[in-house]
Amino acid sequence: MSILTERNINHDILAHLTQRTREVREFDSDWFSPTPPLNSEQPTTSTPIPTEPRPSATPSPEPTEWPPAPGSKFTPIPATETPAVTETPTQVLNCIVTDLKGILNHDGSHFIRGLEITGYVENISDNPECPQNVKIWVYGSNQYPETPGWLESQKYLTTILNLNVPPHEIREIRLILERTPYEWCQVDFVRGEVEPLEPPEPPYLSGNKMIDYLFVNCGLEEFQETPAPEITLTPTGTPIPLPPTGNPPDENMDVYRLLGDASLYFGIGMGAYVALKGLLYRKRVKN
Repeated sequence: MSILTERNINHDILAHLTQRTREVREFDSDWFSPTPPLNSEQPTTSTPIPTEPRPSATPSPEPTEWPPAPGSKFTPIPATETPAVTETPTQVLNCIVTDLKGILNHDGSHFIRGLEITGYVENISDNPECPQNVKIWVYGSNQYPETPGWLESQKYLTTILNLNVPPHEIREIRLILERTPYEWCQVDFVRGEVEPLEPPEPPYLSGNKMIDYLFVNCGLEEFQETPAPEITLTPTGTPIPLPPTGNPPDENMDVYRLLGDASLYFGIGMGAYVALKGLLYRKRVKN
C-alpha cells in the first residue's frame, strides 16, 4: 500500500471521530470535558454514520412543601383532603338495674313448706331498651341451709323460669318444684341480664344480681321433724297412801251444830216478841 493511500485512510478515520465527537458534545456537553479540535492537513468529505436518537433523561421532581417556599420554580399541588368520617353518637341508655324487682313468698326466714313457689316480678322502667329478663336457678345440696360450707356444697340443677317483663307490667309467679336426689334446694330469683349470665358453681350471687331466694326441702322423701317422745310413768312396788287434803274432822262438831240451831231459834223468838209488843203498844195509843 502506498503512503498516500495510508494517509487518506487515516484522514478518513480522524474525520469520522471528529464528527462523532461533535455530535456527542452537542447532545450533552456535561458528559465529556471539552477537548481541542483535531486539525487535519487535508479536509476530506465523509458521510456521517447514522445514529439512533438517545432519549433524554427526565429530571426527578424536587421534594415540595405546602405552602411553597418563596421563589420556588415548582408550583406544588396540595394533597386532596379526605373528609372526616362523622360517627353517629351511640345512644346512652339510662337504665337502673333494680327497676326489675319482685319477691318469692316465704315465712320471713326464706324457708317454705312443700314444693310450690309463688311470688311476683315487676318492671317499673320507662325504657323498653333496658333489661327485662328474670330467671330462677335451682341448686341442690345434702347439707342443711346456711350451715358452714353451705354455698360450696351446692350443685346447679336446672332453670325453672326464664321470663321477660315489659316496662310497667307485673307478672305472677307460680311454680311447682320437682323432687331431687338432694335433700335441700336453694331457689335463686335473679336478674338474667346482670353478670354472671350463666349459673355459677358455687352460687356466689349478691348485689344487683339477686332479687330473692328460698330454701326448700326437695328430697325424694319429705323432711319431717321427729316429735319428742311421750314419757309414761310406770308404777313400781307398793303404793304409798297420800294424806287426806283439807282440815281434820272436829269431835265437837255436833255440839256446834246444836248451839247454832238454838241461836237461830232464839233469834226468831226474839223477833216475834218484839213485833208482838209493838202491836200491843199501838192499840193502847188508839184507845
